[in-house]
Amino acid sequence: MIAAAGLAAAAVIAAVLYSQWPAPGSIANISEAEALRIASEARIRREEEARARLAAEAAAKARAPEPAPAPVAEVPRKEPEKAKIAAAKEKEDARRAAELQAMVQAEERAKAVAAVKEAPRAVLRPGPGAVFQDCAECPRMVVIPAGELTMGSPAAEAERGVDEGPQRQVLIAQPFALGRSEVTVAEFRRFVEESGYRTEAERDTRAQGCSGFIYADPAARDPAPAYTSWRSPGLAQAQADPPPVLCVSWNDARAYAQWLSRKTGRRYRLPTEAEWEYAARAGSAGARPWGDDPVQACRFANVADQSRFQTWSFGQKHECTDGHYFTAPAGGYAPDQFGLYDMLGNVWEWTEDCWNASYAGAPADGSAWLKGDCRQRVARGGSWSTVPRFARSATRHKNPADFRDNLTGFRVARSLE
Repeated sequence: MIAAAGLAAAAVIAAVLYSQWPAPGSIANISEAEALRIASEARIRREEEARARLAAEAAAKARAPEPAPAPVAEVPRKEPEKAKIAAAKEKEDARRAAELQAMVQAEERAKAVAAVKEAPRAVLRPGPGAVFQDCAECPRMVVIPAGELTMGSPAAEAERGVDEGPQRQVLIAQPFALGRSEVTVAEFRRFVEESGYRTEAERDTRAQGCSGFIYADPAARDPAPAYTSWRSPGLAQAQADPPPVLCVSWNDARAYAQWLSRKTGRRYRLPTEAEWEYAARAGSAGARPWGDDPVQACRFANVADQSRFQTWSFGQKHECTDGHYFTAPAGGYAPDQFGLYDMLGNVWEWTEDCWNASYAGAPADGSAWLKGDCRQRVARGGSWSTVPRFARSATRHKNPADFRDNLTGFRVARSLE
C-alpha cells in the first residue's frame, strides 16, 4: 500500500509538471499501473529535453568565434642581453653587405675579362689619322680615311708616263691602315729571327744576290761586299737610325705581311696600287703631295739631289739638298696630310697589283688588280736615287715578283675589321 501511494504521488507531481493533471476527483481513482505509466512518460520527456538542451548549447558554441588567446606579457630582458643581440645583428648585416659587394665586384671582373677576350675580334676601330701598333715588334700604322681619288696623271702633267692613264675615279669605301713609314731593317730582322725566313737574295746568290750598284763606303776599312742582301745591301746605312730595309722582293714583302698576320691575328698585306696613290696624294691633285714644284722635294723626300752629284756629275737632279747620299732614316722628313712619311723617295715600294700598261678596265673600288701580267708587280714612289721626272705621285714602275735591288723596299697595309 505504501509503495502504491508513493507511485500515485509521483504521478500526481509529474502530471502537474507536464500538464498531465487528471481530472478533479480522479486522483483517488488512479491505479498503480496508471501511475507507473505517467511517471515513465515524465522521465522520458525530461531526458529528451536534456538532450535537446545539450545539442543547442553545442551548436551555439560552434557558431561563436573562438576567443583570442590572452596576450602573454613579454618578459623584460636584461640590458646586457639586448646589447649582445644588437651586436650580433649588426655583425650579420655587415657580413651580408660584404658578401653582396664581393659578388658585385666578381661580376664586374668577369665582365671586364670577357670584354678583353672579345676585344681582338670586336675591334675598337681607331679614327682617321690615329697611329697604332699591334705589337712591340710591329710597324706603326696610320688610319687612312675613306674617300675618293682621281687616279693617274692628267695629259698636261709635265713628264707624264703613258702608263699613268687614262685618269679614273676610284672610291675607297672603307678606311684602312698604312705603315707610317717603310718597314725598317730592325723590323725585318725580327721577322727573320722569329720565323727563320731566308730572303730570295739569300737563297739565290746569282747576280751578287741583290741587284744594283755596290757602293764602297768611304769611311769603311773593309772592301765592298761581293754578295749583297738585306743584311748588307751594297751601300752604307746608318744603323743607329732606323734605315728602311732594302733588297727585298715582292715575295719577301708578302712573306713579312703574312708573318705579321699570324703574329697579331689581324690582316696585314701589301697596299693596293689605288690605296697607295690615294695615301700618297693625301687630297692633293698636284704632281707631288706638296704641289708641282720639284725644288720643294728636299723638305719631304730623300731623292736624287745636290748631294748625289758630289760624286755623280751627270743626269737629272733636284735643285736642293736633302742631306743624304743614300737612304735616309725611315720617317726622317716632313709627313703628308695623312701623317705618312716617305711616300715619295727613299725606297720604291711594292704594291699588291699585277702589272697592266694602262688603267683601262682597272677596278674602281680600290681593290688590287689581279689580272694582267702577274709575273710582274707594281712598285710606286721612287727612291733615294730618283730624279724629278719620276718623283711624282702618279709614277709607276714594274719588276718581276722575285726581283730585288738596293733601291726597293716596302710598307705594309692593314685591313680594319
